[in-house]
Amino acid sequence: ESGSQDRPLVAPAPVETGSASWYSSLPLVQIHYNECIGAQLRSLLGAAQFSVRLTCYTLDDFFSPEMTALLVRLNQKGRAGSVRILIDASQAHKPSSWGQKKMMIQMSAWGAQIKTATGRGTVRSGLLHEKSWLIDDAVAVLGSANATYNSMELCREVMLTITEPEVVSLQAAHFDELWTVSDDAERALVKLT
Repeated sequence: ESGSQDRPLVAPAPVETGSASWYSSLPLVQIHYNECIGAQLRSLLGAAQFSVRLTCYTLDDFFSPEMTALLVRLNQKGRAGSVRILIDASQAHKPSSWGQKKMMIQMSAWGAQIKTATGRGTVRSGLLHEKSWLIDDAVAVLGSANATYNSMELCREVMLTITEPEVVSLQAAHFDELWTVSDDAERALVKLT
């Protein structure tokens, strides 16, 4: 069947850390498949200096070590609250998702801001099914993979890493619009404890 074979894997681009312009070493657009997605996201999270914005349908504790280190690093720099996570409201309340409950509670305790999207107030209602990351407002990561073990280890996924400033800016504005019309996750967190 045409298109059913695995495409060649693309190794993650090396990410240089230690400066505000670490992302300048990345190509304008890079595509990643399957196993490379988790490695690239880990590299980007490790390099983040200022902020991370994540939009996903669901998440679990797959990136827990990287997110913990990121939150500690940003808190030490006086940037508490600069990690913002937006997830679908139906998934935030899902009783069968222990990994997500654990991550929401931990990350909230570590200073991450978490909101749940209901579709209210947006052009389209329904599920928040997009998957995107914004790293330091310099790198946009768009693709099909949730921040979960299943997406990173079991499913066929694709991810684009984009450093083109106009695209990054558009994605940041899109995230901010969704953030504005979403609900604080406190109610969901109370239900989860």
